Amino acid sequence: MLFCHTFLLPIAKSQNIEDSELIVEKDTAFIKYSFLNDLSREHNIAATTETNSLVTSHARILIVDDDAVNLQVLVNAFSTDSFEIETALSGVEALDMLQNNSYDLVISDIMMPHMSGYDLAKHIRKKLSISELPILFLTARQQSEDIQRAFLSGANDYVKKPMEYMELKSRVQALIQVKQSSEERLRIEAAWLQAQIQPHFFFNTLNSIISLHGVDEEKMEELLLAFSDYLQTSFDFQNVDLVVPIDYELKLVRSYLAIEQIRFGDKVQVIWDIPENIELFVPPLSIQTLVENAVQHGILPRRGGGTVTIRIVETEQHFNITISDNGVGFDNNGPKEKRGVGLVNTQQRLKQLFGVELTIKSVVGQGSTISLQIPKK
Repeated sequence: MLFCHTFLLPIAKSQNIEDSELIVEKDTAFIKYSFLNDLSREHNIAATTETNSLVTSHARILIVDDDAVNLQVLVNAFSTDSFEIETALSGVEALDMLQNNSYDLVISDIMMPHMSGYDLAKHIRKKLSISELPILFLTARQQSEDIQRAFLSGANDYVKKPMEYMELKSRVQALIQVKQSSEERLRIEAAWLQAQIQPHFFFNTLNSIISLHGVDEEKMEELLLAFSDYLQTSFDFQNVDLVVPIDYELKLVRSYLAIEQIRFGDKVQVIWDIPENIELFVPPLSIQTLVENAVQHGILPRRGGGTVTIRIVETEQHFNITISDNGVGFDNNGPKEKRGVGLVNTQQRLKQLFGVELTIKSVVGQGSTISLQIPKK
């Protein structure tokens, strides 16, 4: 038996190119990018949104899609904003770019050959948390299990296709604010930690100054000057900046080491191996934290003290920074010791800014070495 089905379709009305919706066919689904049809209205709304945005600096966004047309559509969508946009045509290419660059947001399609958006997110989450690098998925899949899989893979949010321009932009702004809020928290925490000088260090230094009075006026004056420099740098508002010149950071390190050398004499030896006129920026209070850790937990507990070596080696692509000591060390293969807040804070800031982690090696009775690589921009 034959069946005949009849239905009516309306005749499409003519449209201007500016009023049309861009439809991209991908696989068996039609993905519709519906942007504002009035170009002047688009610019006005974008300008208003940027003015009222909580994002405080130009953000870097990495967009990942295996379709070059889709990439161009998204790049054009953000053309009215102050974002710095970079693109990748595959998950593998995106991971290579993330290895050498720092971003505030990754926008990724899900259905890509060789490495899906899910797999890309899982690789990113092995190194960076949801606050350290937010991920926004673009997906034509709207089943609950697909959305659940997206979040389980490490996504912060998703936008369904077809998408509206203002919805996409609002979600992007919100996720960038998550990243920047996390950075701000770490900067303030680092400055606060430095401002909260350990009471024993403060009072011990003052006691050393008092004990030198009438005994060694020259050394007392030297200690007073070093302590003054240390306090001034510790309370400097520049400590809440993302990065500072290496000379500024080393000024604090030298003040700290000068105090410890006057207090402990030959127990604290220092070797400086740093090139002249080096153009390097580091997170404030980062090297100082590593040096203080080497002194307090490495050489001072060792009978007779020891030596701290501060070395910076410039290569074609990186600056290799190493802080080593020949102190008491610890078991590198044993249970991880609980790290201080300052060391954890330094680790987190390095990950957010440069995507790098501290490498820690130690041998009991032989000392420890903490190293990191800061990529050249």
